Amino acid sequence: MTMKDVQAEYARWLPRLFPVTGMAELFDRYEAESIPVKKSPNTRDSNYRKLRQVFGEIEPDDIEVSHVYRYMDARNASSRTQASHEPTLLKHIFK
Repeated sequence: MTMKDVQAEYARWLPRLFPVTGMAELFDRYEAESIPVKKSPNTRDSNYRKLRQVFGEIEPDDIEVSHVYRYMDARNASSRTQASHEPTLLKHIFK
């Protein structure tokens, strides 16, 4: 590993060294515990990244069903299949 690789890895883990709150905390836990054991981590990871971009800054208690439906409507325009899978993944992350 080069120094640049080490710095990149450190930068990737830095936010986790200082605990975050909200959905970001749940996404971090999902990434650490669930993604490594999935049979198709690339699919789960790409779905997970989209959800994290949208819901990462929100507190779990603040997410309403209407937010998820609005997200699904927006995602349907680009990918119907993923739009139907991502709410299931979000439900799994909440557990």
